[in-house]
Amino acid sequence: MNLKKITVSLCALMSVAASVLAAVEDLPVKVVNGKKYHYYTVQPKESVYSLSHKLGISRQDIVKYNPSAEDGLKAYEDLIFPLTGEELPTAQTPSSEAVGEVVSNSYEVKKGDTVYGLCRRFGVSREEFLRLNPGAIDGLKAGETVKLRDGSAPEPAAVSATPAPTQRTEVESAPRQAQPVNSPEVTYTIKEGETLYHISKEHGTTVEAILQANPELDVTDYKMGMVIVIPVTDSAAHEVAPAETIGFAPEEKPVVTTYESDSSSNGIVIALALPFKLNVEKADRQDKVYTEFYKGFLLAVDSMRNCGTPIKVMAFDTADSMDSVRSILANPMLAEAQVIVGPGDANQLNAFANYGKERGVEVLNLFHVKDISYRINPSMMQGNIPHETMYEKAADYLVNNLRGAVPVLVKSRNASADKAEFLTILKGRFDSRGINAVEIQFDDQLKLDDLESIDGAGSFTFIPVTGKSDELQKMLSTLIEFKKNNPYPDGITLFGYPEWTTFRGDMLAKMIEMGTTVFSRFYTVPEDAQLKQVEDVFVRWYGSPMASLVPRQGLFGFDTGMYLIKALKANGGDFNLFTPAYNGVQNGFDFQHSPGGGFVNNDLYIINFRTDGRVDKELL
Repeated sequence: MNLKKITVSLCALMSVAASVLAAVEDLPVKVVNGKKYHYYTVQPKESVYSLSHKLGISRQDIVKYNPSAEDGLKAYEDLIFPLTGEELPTAQTPSSEAVGEVVSNSYEVKKGDTVYGLCRRFGVSREEFLRLNPGAIDGLKAGETVKLRDGSAPEPAAVSATPAPTQRTEVESAPRQAQPVNSPEVTYTIKEGETLYHISKEHGTTVEAILQANPELDVTDYKMGMVIVIPVTDSAAHEVAPAETIGFAPEEKPVVTTYESDSSSNGIVIALALPFKLNVEKADRQDKVYTEFYKGFLLAVDSMRNCGTPIKVMAFDTADSMDSVRSILANPMLAEAQVIVGPGDANQLNAFANYGKERGVEVLNLFHVKDISYRINPSMMQGNIPHETMYEKAADYLVNNLRGAVPVLVKSRNASADKAEFLTILKGRFDSRGINAVEIQFDDQLKLDDLESIDGAGSFTFIPVTGKSDELQKMLSTLIEFKKNNPYPDGITLFGYPEWTTFRGDMLAKMIEMGTTVFSRFYTVPEDAQLKQVEDVFVRWYGSPMASLVPRQGLFGFDTGMYLIKALKANGGDFNLFTPAYNGVQNGFDFQHSPGGGFVNNDLYIINFRTDGRVDKELL
């Protein structure tokens, strides 16, 4: 079986040594400002992380002796380290001889300059630069003068500076590997309508590389006319660069992309085992669901890349095949994962569940709604609130919010009560509270005459016994007329079901007119600011909007990624220790321990369609 996998390591995972070891002592020596130091010449593709392992020195010490390394390394620059028994004064920035360029106290900004580029060019840390130039947080303007050091510092003679080659992130595909090269940074002016994705594709780089080269660039608010720095690669990198870490361009396969973090803390490792079906020449709609979920997940990873904890994401294609699943389970890389997001197929999910139980690894089930293995398997996490729990919470909400209104159960004589389980629970709540519900039956179409038994001057909450749209259509117009004829129309409301969140057009307009409340596992408020931000970034990264499915898989992936990263950062992978709650853009997670088993999500939303057109959601 030719198993294809996608591995995205946005940050490295291993801790580094805390002190200078023998590897540094073996480095050559040079004199800087009359003092001797070991020095190391940075090679292409090297990062602070890789050097910490190569030289046996912690990240903190690398930055301590070379403050400019805080913002990354550039190829062929020299890093310095004290000889044994000596210390470099940490209260000062290494001299210009150490960082490769002599600078004056100030600099006149040129077109195309960025904070990042100037810091790297002049050996100034980003924090120090922004301390000296607070206004630079909003970007630089050509012609303005910025400070490079305190005025009290001696001003050396200025020399001409040529930007050194930039380090490019390693981009690989399986089985071939694109070898990055070092090229000068070039500037580019953003044109109207361009996205970072299309710019990266045009220049043979990645969105991530562009963002790394322009730290001050706001990925949610870049505009036409902005000048950005683009790290250019040779034609060998062009072969695979467009697909990059953030997803799959049309007709492109995912690639393996590795990013290394400078963080030395313990890392987060997440595996996605989903049916991407990379071997299928033309993916169907269901296959694309998982691809979009993955894209959204990577947006969350990018959002959390500065959380202070390294993050590694591995994505495996189950290909909707047990043979592929067995190959994945045998892959030693999977053993690194703290959490595995499993597939929706019952047999495949069970295989991962057994793997998780044997190794003490959490398996998150998001796509098999009715799976109950969490009840007996301590490693299983059911990401969907069970139907019974959902109905119980919805019924409790309804009886607690009647506010004196009479509940009215409405049913067509020819319709099946597809919400019988919910209604049984609801009636039990009515009985325990001494609430008398009215039951109305009608033939083919609800008429005002069918409501004659109801006092038209009272407050009523209508509850259809079905969630089907065709049955609801038979009721809505008459219920709206009844509401209009009531002296207290605000007291007439409608309570309904999750599938109603998918209604659009006339149905939605009537729901709003009725002041409808529904319960659901997920929902997105159309005017939510965070929703719009995620949507904008998705388009800019991938060149097209999310598919208009319900639920929206890109948002599902985003919320899942945000939750898992925050949870693993908080509990170190031990959900028995701590299970934080998360209220997302579309989905929420609040896992509760199941006695004798694993964990189950307890989150349920109440969505209110207000008569003034507002829509809001409440997390129960």
